[in-house]
Amino acid sequence: MGDLKKAKHCHERALDVRLEKLGPEHVNVAVSYNNLGLVHQHQGDLKQAKDYHERALDVRLKKLEPEHVDVPSSYNNLGTVHEQLGDLKQAKDCHERALDVRLKKLGPEHVDVPISYNNLGVVHKQLAG
Repeated sequence: MGDLKKAKHCHERALDVRLEKLGPEHVNVAVSYNNLGLVHQHQGDLKQAKDYHERALDVRLKKLEPEHVDVPSSYNNLGTVHEQLGDLKQAKDCHERALDVRLKKLGPEHVDVPISYNNLGVVHKQLAG
């Protein structure tokens, strides 16, 4: 329904419960961080979005292997925020990492791989001027 305020409230409640019941480094907490990052990104609060996406990535890297299939989505989301913030070098790095993991773990024909190629292409275009 497009109600970002309500979405944010729901995701904050989910995060509170997960933090209390599962602890700060549980992978489900990373899901809540990711969801809050997306809401803040849609609201235009890019600094807060970046913070939440960094938290999600940090938890995933600690609890999952660096090449786990859930890790690229964190790199992708963080890369998109860096791009929106104008930090194209950092965005490029994040999208390259997402692509690398997706290619290794999912293979070149997987439907998620073009997302990484697309995001990386957009950043390369912006870097070229």
